[in-house]
Amino acid sequence: MSGYFKKYRSSFDHPFFDGEPYCRRAAWDWMIGRAMYKDGSKRVSGAMVALARGQLCDSTEHMATTWGWTRKKVRTFLIQLADQGMVEIGPSQGRLPSIITISNYDKFQSDGPDEGQLKAGYGTVEGQLRATIE
Repeated sequence: MSGYFKKYRSSFDHPFFDGEPYCRRAAWDWMIGRAMYKDGSKRVSGAMVALARGQLCDSTEHMATTWGWTRKKVRTFLIQLADQGMVEIGPSQGRLPSIITISNYDKFQSDGPDEGQLKAGYGTVEGQLRATIE
């Protein structure tokens, strides 16, 4: 299987899933959804933090509360992601959480189709019917 799909950030706040702990895959999806989709800044612990596309800045305490995990489990998960090359964790910024950079963020959240994903004619009604029949 190849390609990708986008997901609404608000899906993480749906009441149907309230109180349910996240699995590792859901936590990873949450991180991708929480990352900045364009360069900007975010208020973190009362300070404005400049973040680039694909970066997030959330405390392990916030992640633990959101995911239904312990802080130790969050830290271990982040270290494992870094070991796998899936994220880069910046140095701590005093009282502010570290900036986490999602590796290959554009691969997960590009604005255009994945290379080779769309073929000529498949965007039209005729093309969709042809794709279903073929």
